[in-house]
Amino acid sequence: MSRFPTIPRIPAMAARSRTSGKRRWRESALSAAVMCAVIGLPAAAVPQQASIIGQLSNFDTFNDTGVDAHGFEIELEGVHSADVQYFFGAPYNRYGTPTVTDFTDGARWGARVRWAAVFVQGSGYSATTVPGPANPTPTDGHSCYLYGPAGATQAQYDASGCEHFGIGTWGTPTNTAYHWLIDDGSAPGTLVWSGTSVSVPAPTWSVSNNGAVAAALPALPPAPVAALPGVPACALWGDALWMKIYKTESHQPAKLGALLTDSKDVPQEAAEVETEWKFLQGRPTCDDTGKPLAQQPGNEVVNEAVAGGSAESVTRRYEFYRYTGTYDDTDGGNHEALPLCDSNPYKASCGSPAQAKPNADLGGYIGAQMAAANIGRFGVQAPALSVVKDGDGSGLVADGGGISCGDLCGGNYAAGTKVVLTATPDAGS
Repeated sequence: MSRFPTIPRIPAMAARSRTSGKRRWRESALSAAVMCAVIGLPAAAVPQQASIIGQLSNFDTFNDTGVDAHGFEIELEGVHSADVQYFFGAPYNRYGTPTVTDFTDGARWGARVRWAAVFVQGSGYSATTVPGPANPTPTDGHSCYLYGPAGATQAQYDASGCEHFGIGTWGTPTNTAYHWLIDDGSAPGTLVWSGTSVSVPAPTWSVSNNGAVAAALPALPPAPVAALPGVPACALWGDALWMKIYKTESHQPAKLGALLTDSKDVPQEAAEVETEWKFLQGRPTCDDTGKPLAQQPGNEVVNEAVAGGSAESVTRRYEFYRYTGTYDDTDGGNHEALPLCDSNPYKASCGSPAQAKPNADLGGYIGAQMAAANIGRFGVQAPALSVVKDGDGSGLVADGGGISCGDLCGGNYAAGTKVVLTATPDAGS
């Protein structure tokens, strides 16, 4: 037997019998638990080398396009569609299971994950996300799906203007962009990107040889400002955001389901580790004449920490808030933000004590991004478990944590982990 085996794919619903012309799962198969044991890997007291073997990301975001949206698309550069391991679909948002396709655009290439409503001539779209409120209530990055989409909370979900999306990839995209999908207008039934990207930056993970795990969030790109005619876009600062960061390190590999709801591994409460506020704004990349700067700015905020010797995953939760302070948009200005204090919006100035309430620089909540990286040490990948449902019946296979199949039909688990899978049929199946 190999010292580092891969857990096999398990047909969790293979047993079935026929009743009234329909296939049904046998009761014995439903009540039986499937258990897998993984052979242990050698312990490493100090991580000398590591690599990212799985990136997970989920987020709550509000529709701030000002019009009805009928879907959402994530563009992942530098990864193939086959690298998208899993994603949130039904029943976690109104658009169900997304499609994943490869794309090429000149030198750019990657994969697009698309959640989209169906257009029916004469009756319109099958699903809609209405415009969100001007000042939404923070959701902790995982709560929008709790508004529905079924049961007594349906009306609340329909009126929330908020959706929850998530994906897991093998490896790290070189760039990630989020877009709401809106009706073309000139061609009813055709969905196009809204005018601007969603203001929830996506982190890029990296691991250095000393075991330091870093998550870097890019600043929003600069954009032309009407008050500054004649200034090239590359000479302007981007729009600013306030950002709050929470950190968690776990001895278990992160699973997409753990980022969806409250988890003992990734708590979303006061007990989690909260770090200082960060001010996020993209710096210019050229001078006022358009000449590229000799030293290009990094335009990212990096959170780095050395993972413990037995750590299997690192998780970050980022909350994003609008910046409502002033910009240098005067004659000769470059749209640089002028916050009272760029290290804490609860201070009237960086040299004064904290105030009892936020100052005018801190605006409304935009959304939250939760992201995790599973760490592969010494080039060894964490064993993977995949679930395959068989037969015509319908229902759920779950392990009470990361797997909820449905859509989350697999995960990576630490050596020695025992996984119990339970099959639950839908009513009448």
